[in-house]
Amino acid sequence: MPLSRLRLRLGVWFAVAFLAGLFLLDLSLYGYLRLQAYRRLNREVRARAEALSAAVLQEFHELPDSGLAAAAREAMREWQGPTGAYVVLDSSLAQVAALGPADWVEATRQPWAIAGEWDVSVGPERSFREVMVYHKEWPRFSAVAMVSAHGMEEYNEALALWLTVSALLVLLLGLGGGYVLSRRALAPIGELEDAIAGISPGSLGARLPVNTPADEVDRVRMQFNALLDRLEAAQAQNRKFLREAAHQIRTPLTLVMGEASLELQRAEGDGAGVLRRIQLAAEQMQRRVDDLFLLAEVQSGTVPPLDELVELDGLLLEVADAMRGRAHQLGRQLQFREVATVSVRGNRGLLREAVLELIENAVRHGAADARVELGLVVEGEARVVIASGGTPFVLAEATSSAPEHGLGIPIVQWIAGVHGGRLESRHVAGTNEVVLVIPLSSR
Repeated sequence: MPLSRLRLRLGVWFAVAFLAGLFLLDLSLYGYLRLQAYRRLNREVRARAEALSAAVLQEFHELPDSGLAAAAREAMREWQGPTGAYVVLDSSLAQVAALGPADWVEATRQPWAIAGEWDVSVGPERSFREVMVYHKEWPRFSAVAMVSAHGMEEYNEALALWLTVSALLVLLLGLGGGYVLSRRALAPIGELEDAIAGISPGSLGARLPVNTPADEVDRVRMQFNALLDRLEAAQAQNRKFLREAAHQIRTPLTLVMGEASLELQRAEGDGAGVLRRIQLAAEQMQRRVDDLFLLAEVQSGTVPPLDELVELDGLLLEVADAMRGRAHQLGRQLQFREVATVSVRGNRGLLREAVLELIENAVRHGAADARVELGLVVEGEARVVIASGGTPFVLAEATSSAPEHGLGIPIVQWIAGVHGGRLESRHVAGTNEVVLVIPLSSR
């Protein structure tokens, strides 16, 4: 199944919107967790500095005569705290005792406020330190604790990596999920497509259902229903015009044919020939008017009633008798092949028009010295065969607007189609065979 561009676009926008929301959430989550990590580290360093201060103060109270420096060194010697750098400063911020890596201890040699917290870079590591004044009375001193922030940085980097990977996974899942979910979101569009596809030119009275309250799809349905109203009105107006035009044209043609037929009974010589030509021209004009009216019905999508039981063999014989005079006028002969006895369900008038049109085409466009052969065979379906010598032709060409083919073939194809059949043609040994195929149980 090919990818739907509309569903793909909806899926992309769904994923982008979801990703934007997730990005803001991840960004705030990362900032919060990073801040909490720094706060935990601050509390840890402060606790170490406080523990160091308490140890120095204890040693000083135990040996008050030894002084602050001795107490600080003794506290450092007995210190069992976590790995790091520890420094004790006197009231003048001079170092009196230190413990830890020399470069860490050296990093504490910079001015600071009475108490504070700093990030200090020591070699390749990023370190955090805290300085606080523990005792403002005697003895006045400051305890400094410094620990590596390397673990916290690794934690922050891992957190950032995890959030980035999760965002990419969410993007992919959002794209796939959005594409799948858009199918449900676009289901009303598919239903609208099916409903529109079910409306043919002959069923313009149908209307699409509209829900209340109307959404975007329902508003499209309303607009389409309004279009159907306009098309139905235009179709009705065209049919009315065609009927009136056909009636107005048929009336004088009927009068001309009647007068010509009446005068032919009394006319002699050249006058009779003129009257025959007038009568023939009037008959052709009436046929063309009928064809135009029927073609208009075809194009409007009208479905005629197909409930008659039609004897095709009798119909073929009837049309052949009606066309013998016409064939004789054009110097052609009609001849029968095998004619099987078969009946089909359909519209007798339309089937008669189809056979009449096929014989007319064969008589008019076939080779002048070739007979027109008529046949009816049953091969799982009824096949009315009209054969005539002449140059090969293709039905696709016969249904074009080329003047030499007229309107007949499209009409015959429509008649075959509404009966569930088809029109076939083939050229065999210099003979064109056109076959009207009708199922034995049409409709």
